[in-house]
Amino acid sequence: MLFVHKLSGRRHVFGRAIRLHHERTTVTPETFAHRRRLIECAAERLIFGPPLGRGEAWKLQRRYQREWQSLLVFLQRDDVEPTNNSSERDIRNPPTADDPPEGHRWLPLRLGR
Repeated sequence: MLFVHKLSGRRHVFGRAIRLHHERTTVTPETFAHRRRLIECAAERLIFGPPLGRGEAWKLQRRYQREWQSLLVFLQRDDVEPTNNSSERDIRNPPTADDPPEGHRWLPLRLGR
């Protein structure tokens, strides 16, 4: 049960961090700094605390330990997004006229048949 609680706690901490990133312009700098410190302390307790278990959870915890310096950089710099979605969009090939519409199965009409 503790293992499941720890996993949901990690998701909660990262959710709080992303939310704070989006609220950066609406809170005072002092409030932002205070909430950032709380999030960083909670993340540090989860990542560097006791092992979360075995298997994938342990591997993910070890990976977060290795990447700790860059994990929450989006809270320190406002020009860094919390996700890499925009980077993925930048490197994705632009759609062409032959591509199916997003989210739909589409078969082009075969003229002449």
